[in-house]
Amino acid sequence: MSANHPTFSASGPDATYTPATFNDNDGSYQKGVTPAVLLAGQIGALSVALNNIVSASTGYAIGDIAGLVTRYDAASKQLFTYWQNFTAGTLPGGAPAAGSYTPSPLMGLPNGENHLGAISGGSQLVKLQWNRPANTTPYDNGDLIGKTTTVTSPSDGTGNALIAFGGRIANAPINLVRARMWKSSPSLTGATFHLHFFEEVPTLTVGDNGVFNSTPTGTGGTFACDRVRFYAGKLTVTMDSSRSDGCTGIATPQIGSQIILSPAFGTKAFYCVIEAGAAYTPANTEAFGLTFEIYQD
Repeated sequence: MSANHPTFSASGPDATYTPATFNDNDGSYQKGVTPAVLLAGQIGALSVALNNIVSASTGYAIGDIAGLVTRYDAASKQLFTYWQNFTAGTLPGGAPAAGSYTPSPLMGLPNGENHLGAISGGSQLVKLQWNRPANTTPYDNGDLIGKTTTVTSPSDGTGNALIAFGGRIANAPINLVRARMWKSSPSLTGATFHLHFFEEVPTLTVGDNGVFNSTPTGTGGTFACDRVRFYAGKLTVTMDSSRSDGCTGIATPQIGSQIILSPAFGTKAFYCVIEAGAAYTPANTEAFGLTFEIYQD
């Protein structure tokens, strides 16, 4: 053993062994030692090689080696990561004692992502329900269908821009593939509705029954709101099934097979604004419901 070779020690589950004797030429070690010591031997050989290089150029010797070791625990059938000090030399401040096994605090994944690899949320249903105002004022094609005649669209969804929470975690993309819409009135006459989706809450300039879309033709229009740069697309629901407790319809995106939404920054939320797609006479305080079929990233 060379004079500048580090001395190895260990404790813990892999610690019982006969001290290894190293060959400075080829880094070999004696047989019969445990896995922790075999790793120590390999690092020791590397230390000798680096020591010869560094000491020749700087005059400093390498005598301190520490690192993270992952080992399999047969009893629990789990992998554990430890901070392993392989030498008895001087170690960085705050490091465990030489040869000790200490669970590493450095190997955890971010909160909410404590798993190996990315796991998608799969298919999910997001449901909303609300009531329109207490009147029967008819809607024209392009009018806003909301909760209140007051011009309001706060980010918490209490106004006329509906909020839906569809992200698996904050900022994770949401794939919207279909929407189901229900209303409490059984009338199918004029029951066509455009669902407009925004990634940030739009600031509406009209309330319920105001003109939301002044040019309601084709795939777009002229909207009575800002934040259009966060507009993600729309679905058009034409209700075609009626019973005594109301009627319903199902729709897919107008363009493409899905709408990929990026939630409002730091949240799991996206927003929806409802537009009348035809002249429609509502019921007093008529109830509406939406079910979004989504895939979570």
